Amino acid sequence: MKKLTKRFDVDITGEVIIYDPLEEGNPRFKFEDSVSSGYEELTSISDWNNYLRRVLTQYKKFRNEMIINFIPGWFSYNNAQKKILIRHWIWDSSESIPELDLLIPLNKRNTFKRNVIDSLNNGGNCNICKSNDSEKYFDIQVDDAGVIVVEVTTDLIF
Repeated sequence: MKKLTKRFDVDITGEVIIYDPLEEGNPRFKFEDSVSSGYEELTSISDWNNYLRRVLTQYKKFRNEMIINFIPGWFSYNNAQKKILIRHWIWDSSESIPELDLLIPLNKRNTFKRNVIDSLNNGGNCNICKSNDSEKYFDIQVDDAGVIVVEVTTDLIF
């Protein structure tokens, strides 16, 4: 799995990112296979939520990486960590609806879903459409193999 890293001089502990301007020849954050010299790995859901978008500008790629890296540990996370993921319409599919409702009510989750759909559409690589007969959304993509239609769920979107 890839790693989100930051330069050693970048301080993300406060409200404002502090860094050494002499180091600006190197990116502040990287998304890489292994940790480069002069960098340290960021592993928390909060850090990924706050800083991965600085590296992966397409929302679809950002969301997929969050799913790959954080769904496997879903049941070990605290409520605050789970809420961050739910805001991106991400959770373990075996999670019970009553448990999700306790974390974030359905109406709020549906708002997050609409925001995710909008963010995915703005990425330019997918076209999200709504089913006429239900509250289901589909990612429609055209590639060399033809048209691919995938329902937008809490799983990966390719």
